[in-house]
Amino acid sequence: MHLYLALSGHGWGHLSQILPLLAPLERQFGSLTLTIRTAMAEAVLRQRLPYPFDYLYCDDDIGMVMHDPFRVDLEPSYDHYRALYRQRSQRLAQERARLQRQRPDLVLADISPLPLLAAAELNMPAYALCSLHWGAILAGYPTLKCRLQDEIAWLNHCYQQARLFFCPAPSMTMPQLDNCRPVGPIARRGQKRDLTPYIPADRRVVMVNFGGIASSPSPTLWPPSVPGLHWLVADTGSSQRGDRTAVGALPYNYIDLVASCDLMVTKPGYGNFTEALCHGVPVVNSRREEWPESRALEQWLHQHGHAIDLEREALYGPKFISAIESLLQRGHCAPLSPTGIDQVCSTIAETL
Repeated sequence: MHLYLALSGHGWGHLSQILPLLAPLERQFGSLTLTIRTAMAEAVLRQRLPYPFDYLYCDDDIGMVMHDPFRVDLEPSYDHYRALYRQRSQRLAQERARLQRQRPDLVLADISPLPLLAAAELNMPAYALCSLHWGAILAGYPTLKCRLQDEIAWLNHCYQQARLFFCPAPSMTMPQLDNCRPVGPIARRGQKRDLTPYIPADRRVVMVNFGGIASSPSPTLWPPSVPGLHWLVADTGSSQRGDRTAVGALPYNYIDLVASCDLMVTKPGYGNFTEALCHGVPVVNSRREEWPESRALEQWLHQHGHAIDLEREALYGPKFISAIESLLQRGHCAPLSPTGIDQVCSTIAETL
């Protein structure tokens, strides 16, 4: 099967929703030829994907422009969607031409809107899958909702063209669409590894991950040194501290490190929440109240896992250490099963 994957360039959570589907789809259809259409960096995709693929760079789906992992930059985000709407006819023609050249068996969007509209016009089977969509996200910011009414209506129209829009738990509500199909959580499963050759056996291992949006708190100053804790971080910077290890310095893939850690520190994001809870890992959640998807994610996190919410500023004070100590004492929860994987793949197989 030739899968045309239209992947949003907004962070790694979109990739984390798609990765677990690839092996089951390959098993169901006997083979998998993959084309990825995205603004994500090709080199990083090749590091993370265990499949060969053709890469098509497209910049029409960057999601939201971010100041940092927590804050949306509203004006550049407004400018992006205004420009996309003005150019929609030209962009749509370009996308139709791409699909006609590629001739895929299936279009799957997480959650680029244009390929869904183009595929519908070409009568190609197309599905959307995501815990959010950009029409709903834009409508969650009052100033953008007021200024981008036509753009939001057009985005909703694009998403409505999908045969189904799979909404993996936890997803935000999407009353704008009538093609939504709720499914269970989607997450990779890792193997618990022995980290004692690299980290002292008497240390509790804390994973710090704020997603694929640059820039996280300064690696030279944070997280703090705490007796008995060892931090797994994206980057140790110039620090020579012995209580921190960069994830890339260990000989295991990221999801195995999630399975092997004692706790995760993160912000609201689909991939981190589901991957933590599907391994039973407790979570310190640095709140992101302005993000429209946060409420659905946090409600699900507390319903199914062990978690403590903190305001962002509290990461730099005693409440942060207290939250970690409390959750470590409580321990792991029962791991969730990522039931959404089989639900999505079996539905696609039946309808194709």
